[in-house]
Amino acid sequence: MNLLYENGVSVSMTMCAFTEHCERIINVMGSCGQIRGNMESSTLEISDFASGDHTTLHVHTPAGGHSGSDAAMMRDFLQTLHRGGGSKTSADASVESALAAEESRLRGGEAIDMNEWRTNE
Repeated sequence: MNLLYENGVSVSMTMCAFTEHCERIINVMGSCGQIRGNMESSTLEISDFASGDHTTLHVHTPAGGHSGSDAAMMRDFLQTLHRGGGSKTSADASVESALAAEESRLRGGEAIDMNEWRTNE
């Protein structure tokens, strides 16, 4: 899935379940460096392209489904219900992105304008 934000920042997400090592990796790449996170090894690797410096941080990964994010999503959802709704939760945004990505796939990879898409859904 590719996202293009109004400020010109682009984001790409790829998910694959068919690998020898099933692990969740996040790569944040910019013009000056990269941050690579591995949830299974609880590490963040920070690379500075200009200096060549590399730093590895060991972070706490909560127990539970998806390293604690399942519980966090449910907590967010319940807090939204308690407040009377009206605001999007991280679960809403996640599902919305997935549905828009599927719409894009069905349209042959056409870019989806999220404001327009939300209005038509």
